[in-house]
Amino acid sequence: MKSFKFKANKRNDFGKGFARRIRSAGQVPAILYSKGAKPLHISLPSHEMALSLKSHNALYEIEIDGQSLLAIVKDAQRDPVGTVLEHIDFLSVNKGEKIRTSVDVRISGTPVPGLTHLQELQTILVKADPTALPEFISGSVEGFEEGHNLFVRDLEVPGGVEVVTDQDLPVAIVFEPKEEIIETPADEEAAEGDEEAAEGAEESDKSDKKDQTGDKSAGEKGGDKSGGEKGGAEADKKSDEKSDSKK
Repeated sequence: MKSFKFKANKRNDFGKGFARRIRSAGQVPAILYSKGAKPLHISLPSHEMALSLKSHNALYEIEIDGQSLLAIVKDAQRDPVGTVLEHIDFLSVNKGEKIRTSVDVRISGTPVPGLTHLQELQTILVKADPTALPEFISGSVEGFEEGHNLFVRDLEVPGGVEVVTDQDLPVAIVFEPKEEIIETPADEEAAEGDEEAAEGAEESDKSDKKDQTGDKSAGEKGGDKSGGEKGGAEADKKSDEKSDSKK
């Protein structure tokens, strides 16, 4: 693990206005919490402190009024853009006294060809001496086949570090990725054209059926008319025959 040494200044003034003045002077306001003691309000060099935060679980030796205290960062607050370090919370620690904290998990290696992995756990909880806290804990999926997952128990934990997280939790899952079909604008236009053609064919079928129904109806009407004319002719013929008989 990495360690840093800073000289801090005590501050007795508080409030947003005072904090802005501290930041304008190149300092960052902070609070150092200690077990069984009152919190100490301090300020530290902002730029150097921001650089040190790139190292996870680093150990800080903070000198205040000639007294040195060991501490770790519990929380660091930045502005919404993430460029300005606004405030830091420290936790005072002692050598030989184990503490609990989270540690990043880093996965290396690649599964067999055709497979990939998905990391399920980004951090795990560990217990260790402040001087032995690892910056991260590693795990490998090199050569893993489908169904062969990486669990907490498989991680490479350095000596002196006790893992608190459940050992049976999966850290990384190995699987075969499904092929994703991405439609291009040309495919979408072709699909729309097919839908329009189908709709046109359906309308045409409906029109043809309507025409056929109309023809049939016209035929039936024509048949009725012809039958009526024939019936009338026969009635006239019978009338003439009766007339001749009377004569």
